[in-house]
Amino acid sequence: MVGVGLFCVVGLAACSASIAASSYDGMLPEHAITTPAPAPADGEADLLAPFPTAGWLDDGDQFAIVLGGSSSCPSYPVSMVVDDSRTLSIEIGQSGGPACTADMKLRTHVLTTPAGLDPTGEVTIRYSESETAVLPAL
Repeated sequence: MVGVGLFCVVGLAACSASIAASSYDGMLPEHAITTPAPAPADGEADLLAPFPTAGWLDDGDQFAIVLGGSSSCPSYPVSMVVDDSRTLSIEIGQSGGPACTADMKLRTHVLTTPAGLDPTGEVTIRYSESETAVLPAL
């Protein structure tokens, strides 16, 4: 029992739980309300940067985000903070150990829309300093 506790202190991200109501392999469901994908300049889709990466579900009661990463060490949402009525910050964690497979797997996470977020206007989701997704106004 002491070994498990020590492991969780050392590898905190591995012991954190996902805040998603549900998760599944693959992209957003077809009925998700999304921002239209930008047309690629060369006409070729970039499969390493799937778009859209977020969409509204259930008339705005829920939304889904798509995260990519190693299939043996998948990424997942750990926490979210409503910065203002149009901006949401989501902390991303990673499960697994120190050795992850070098493959790419997409996983969709469905989250309950938090109080204070206004889906009647465009909402920006921040995953990190440089990664964002945009949910359209409903």
